Amino acid sequence: MKKTMIAILIIALTMINLCGTAVNSAAADVAPIQIMDSSTTTNTTTSSISTTNSSSGIIISEFLYNPLGLELDGEFIELQNTGATPRNILNWTLSDQDGGVDMVFQNITLAPGEFAVVHVNCGVSYHNASEGSWYLFMNKTSSILTGSGDDILLQNSTGYPMDFISYGDGSSVDLPPMELGQRSNLSFISEGYSYVKEGSEWSQSLPTPGSSSRNIGGVLITAVCPDAKLGGEFIQIMNPTNGSIDLSMCGITDGEGLAVFEKGTMILPGEVMTIADNGTRYYEMTLQYPEFSYTGISTMDSLSVPKSSPTMANDGDEIFLVSTGLDVADAFVFGDSTHSGEGWIGPAVEVDGSYQIVKRMMINGTYLDSNSSLDWDTYKVIKAGQSSATSGYFQTSGHTTAFVSPDCSMDAIIDVIENAKVCISLNLYEFTDAHLATSLRDALSRGVDVRILVDGSPVGGMPDAEEELLSWLVLAGADVHTQNPSGVKVETRYNFNHAKYMVADNSTTIVMTENWKKSGVPVPGTTGNRGWGIAIENDDLADYFSQIFYNDWKADWEDVCEFEPNVVSDIYEPIKEKTLEPIFEQQTSISTSNVTAVIYPDMSLTPEDPLMKLISSAEDAILAEQFYIDLHWGKRNADGTWPQLNPYLTALIDAARRGCSVKVLLDSSDYNIKFEDYNDNDDTVAYLNSLAEAEDLDIEARLVRSGTHIFTKVHTKGLVVDDSKTLISSINWNENSCTRNREVGIIVENDEIAEYFTRVFGYDWKDEMDKPIPVIVATGIFMTNMTINFSASSSISEHEISNYSWDMDSDGIADSFNMNITWAFSEPGDHNVTLAISDIYGNINHTYLIVKIEAPVNDLDISGPGQDQTGSMEETTLTSEDQNTTGSMDDVGARNTGDDSHLAILYVLPLLVLIGSVVWRKLRKSD
Repeated sequence: MKKTMIAILIIALTMINLCGTAVNSAAADVAPIQIMDSSTTTNTTTSSISTTNSSSGIIISEFLYNPLGLELDGEFIELQNTGATPRNILNWTLSDQDGGVDMVFQNITLAPGEFAVVHVNCGVSYHNASEGSWYLFMNKTSSILTGSGDDILLQNSTGYPMDFISYGDGSSVDLPPMELGQRSNLSFISEGYSYVKEGSEWSQSLPTPGSSSRNIGGVLITAVCPDAKLGGEFIQIMNPTNGSIDLSMCGITDGEGLAVFEKGTMILPGEVMTIADNGTRYYEMTLQYPEFSYTGISTMDSLSVPKSSPTMANDGDEIFLVSTGLDVADAFVFGDSTHSGEGWIGPAVEVDGSYQIVKRMMINGTYLDSNSSLDWDTYKVIKAGQSSATSGYFQTSGHTTAFVSPDCSMDAIIDVIENAKVCISLNLYEFTDAHLATSLRDALSRGVDVRILVDGSPVGGMPDAEEELLSWLVLAGADVHTQNPSGVKVETRYNFNHAKYMVADNSTTIVMTENWKKSGVPVPGTTGNRGWGIAIENDDLADYFSQIFYNDWKADWEDVCEFEPNVVSDIYEPIKEKTLEPIFEQQTSISTSNVTAVIYPDMSLTPEDPLMKLISSAEDAILAEQFYIDLHWGKRNADGTWPQLNPYLTALIDAARRGCSVKVLLDSSDYNIKFEDYNDNDDTVAYLNSLAEAEDLDIEARLVRSGTHIFTKVHTKGLVVDDSKTLISSINWNENSCTRNREVGIIVENDEIAEYFTRVFGYDWKDEMDKPIPVIVATGIFMTNMTINFSASSSISEHEISNYSWDMDSDGIADSFNMNITWAFSEPGDHNVTLAISDIYGNINHTYLIVKIEAPVNDLDISGPGQDQTGSMEETTLTSEDQNTTGSMDDVGARNTGDDSHLAILYVLPLLVLIGSVVWRKLRKSD
């Protein structure tokens, strides 16, 4: 099957019907592609012949002597006025010198550059002024351009020879007129090809009757699907130049078959055209019509049946885009092909499986074009029908609400559902939570339109609980579809539909890291996964995600089915008993946010990959909290080595090498740290920490100690960059998730949101949750109705203290939440002052201070320590630390047993002495 480009010249061509079809095509719509075919092999060596232009400017510019099929259906001779002035050719003649004149021209004037195409067979002559061409007919019933060789003589009205050409076997060729001198004879060329004159040289070409030959350099092959079942092969070409390019009579070939663009086919600047083997099959795979097809439907022609179309062998082949002169404008070589020649250098492109689309790569908006496999992206397996979403950038000024599981995610989601009035679009990998389903059913009862898309074949299969829940919602009026439906054998566009997002009323978008399961969105006060989520009010953002959703959800796709409900009873799940106090509440920002949509696999590992750009933008710090990060990508080699380090992990390392501080927190569940697995979370942590030590990098990685926290595992897929940008997504950092799954994420540039998730990360990062140490400092005169200052400012905590709670009268009710308070006791005696403090991660501790209050002694003048000349007192200071009253969270209610209350009494005695002294002086005066 392999042939050199010389062999391409031996291609069979399905020629344009130059008789009746030529007339019809002048007025009809442009047909998509014309197929030419050949079953014979001939000498393809092209001779060039140098001639002197006719003094009249009228020359023989092209001729076809051996067309496909019947000779008369395709033979033609083309004249062109190459001069600068119009020329009339009345009574000029054409002949092959074998039996008189074959053609006498009528009163025809050729403008400069115009053509006169003389067809041998029958037809009605006409002039196409827009093309600058005359189409004329000899009305012969037998060939004049014999296959064994012949000559063509052009004479003016006086019989003077104006131009001459000959080809083939010398015994069949008459000599040129003496007036034109000796001329060389052209050699034979392949069936279906014409001879065309370019300058003073003749060369083989695709036939271009009525137009000049053209070079289409600049047009590129940008995508190829070389291996698709049921006739699904296709290629895409693109015009990256600033001007329109005429593709007329240029072609697509695999070295055997050839498809030729009909006259008038233009490709505009930036335009992409698809050429499909079978237009109907292409539509089934992509839900789009190709511009051209060999068979089946297309936007240009409903049906075109070829004699021999270009096809690509699954194991390897070549495809070429060629100009009319058969120059290779571009090439794609793949599989086991060893082709090397015009348009290609080096090894072939490696292709991985059927329905894969191999795409040409771009850098900074410009296609790579080295004519080699280096131009083509083979790392990502792109399949027919996958979307090609471009990055969406939005500026929001509405409410942006951050939330986390297990603390407050359910309330955040239900708030949005309950406020929906028109429609809800929900895309989830798994959906089994009855509480959220009940909220959706309530929305349905309010008349809200609910559409749901779930993965039909999650790992382990769709659980019975999900089938029951979805059936319940369908029976209530929801439109539920499954992607990758179980038991349906179709080629799937994505390995898994792993996205987790919702759009309500085309105004609010929720993006999460969690599935709607008990563990992913727990009932408030119960435990579950650590997950991140965000709700953003912005119409444009919601519209963007609505379009992504609808394109994935619609059942026109082969891999999407409507969910068939089962008969079920009401879905009910009792509210669990609260077992913990949530630490983080929802936080809403009304500041302006810059938002970037992240749609995978469309954007992954491209120059515009938002996740890569986010990491690359880091200047100071990156916090990465992930369910898992595979250390390596690709299949392990036989020698135990790996072909590639995870590219996203590499980006984190590069950030550290730039001077950024990088912290990586990964889940520690058993299945993520298997001893026998050399590529999971514990291996990633070990690698990063060893690299940090070896290169003195500011990287630290650890496995979460989930028993220390309120959640069961880390299921997050998030980043915080430079305290300002936050990623929330469904994207796990493994090869399948990034390159083969439908994944969705969002990047929010907002300092308040980043600060929220930084606090969450800080809590999750801590291995030990040391409780704060409360300290009470009391200063004042400890007598009834005297103001005493109490302060908690000396309390000690590793983290920010978020709450102070004072109980001054032992009734169990907080009397103040300030760090410092003043208090007066109206009754003498021992008073318990209780202080409880908590840090930002919810760690709580208590302490107690026993304050002894004395009643004043009247009418005494007693001198003692602390008295001054005016009779004022020094203040007393007590601390809970002095009394050793600090207690732990586990011994709430314990009291200090140390007896330091005499300290207060020591300072009351001077007051009694002072009072006694005053009384004594008064008594003496009265005496």
